[in-house]
Amino acid sequence: MAEQDPAERVWPVAPPSPYSLAPVSTNSSTRTDDEGHENSTKSVRDISLALPSSLDQQGVGWPLGNRKEARCFMHFIDYLAQWVDVCDPRRHFGTEVPRRACEHPLLTYALLAFSSHHLSILSGYEDDSPARYYSSALQILIPILDGPINALNEDILAAIVLLRLYEEMLPDVDTGTHLFGSSRILNSMSSFAAKGGLGEAASWIVLRQDIYFSLTKSQPLYIQLESYKMSSSFTDNSAESLANRAVFLCAQLLAYAFHCGADLDVQLWNELNEEVEKWYETKPWQCTPLWVGPQGSSGSAFPSIWMIRPAHIVGYQHNCLARVLLAIFNPHLCKPGFETFSRRREADDAALGNLRMLIGLAISNPSVVNATLLASHALQACGSYLKDPEERKEAIEFLEDVRKRTGWHTSRIVNNLTAQWSQSTNANAFGHILMQ
Repeated sequence: MAEQDPAERVWPVAPPSPYSLAPVSTNSSTRTDDEGHENSTKSVRDISLALPSSLDQQGVGWPLGNRKEARCFMHFIDYLAQWVDVCDPRRHFGTEVPRRACEHPLLTYALLAFSSHHLSILSGYEDDSPARYYSSALQILIPILDGPINALNEDILAAIVLLRLYEEMLPDVDTGTHLFGSSRILNSMSSFAAKGGLGEAASWIVLRQDIYFSLTKSQPLYIQLESYKMSSSFTDNSAESLANRAVFLCAQLLAYAFHCGADLDVQLWNELNEEVEKWYETKPWQCTPLWVGPQGSSGSAFPSIWMIRPAHIVGYQHNCLARVLLAIFNPHLCKPGFETFSRRREADDAALGNLRMLIGLAISNPSVVNATLLASHALQACGSYLKDPEERKEAIEFLEDVRKRTGWHTSRIVNNLTAQWSQSTNANAFGHILMQ
């Protein structure tokens, strides 16, 4: 029986992790991107000896010769990149990534895998091309990862971000394979998060991906957060930078909540509580909602909160999520005494109030896909806080709408919430952790 061409081999849905391989030296060079940033770059074409001969080592070229692949590129540029670039004012993934993908096949296949998979989900038609693009990407990525870690560059990081997006939208249990890979790169090459350009933009996306995984799996972050503190997002005053700072605070709270120690640090909680409040109090007036209506004001069981920019919504939502985490993981609630019972009720009310705001922001601004996705993640982690039948009913309708509009698989979340609510338990979402 003839051996199958590596380029035609399709990996199973849950491939063996390429990131567990031992870190082929390759030539590197320094280039300047469109923004004047110098980037140490190892072109995918420089590793041609490691590529299967049947793979196009020059990318797809320009103009594209395949209408189907051109459609995938445009779907990514016009629609999907808006999710990815929500906290990036220069929209690197919507502009720079498609340009580089025409030269670098790893980016090509990663982009095509994510975009074609999303189109397949929305259309409802079975299509084997996403799996073939994904397999082709892995055929290139594995030899790269078999080399030294310092030979990796921002193109490879961006490609892994896209492969992680593909992975997130699979219906199977999420193992976080590519999240582990991107985090490994960032932890080994901490300069990415502060160098500007595509590398920094990709770093912030990886952090949001890590927050999603940590929140829904109740486990520590993969990423080491120190490298982010040198990012321009902490000195810039744009709406996107403000949102990134809120994202970072959420990451700090998850790192605090799921640390390896036995006890929650009271002093650290107090410091994070002050930082969350400071973010809210010092935000520019332009970042405040255009209109806020109470529950029921727009026919919704959740508050109505209209905002004018997607980055503002992302920032507000992460501030709400940070407050939910502060309430759930409040170390003061672990102290014995009758006063603790009163504090616990106040904390539960605060968690529920901020969860309502977070969901209300998503329902009120349906064009911002990031808002709907974060709300679905929050419901997956903390949906048991909802007690009102109307809120529960609308939350299920919201999750069903998220699945139809975005292709994000929410059926498992709906099933889990329905089971939790049917038990009529008063335990909060993370109560079992606090009781340990």
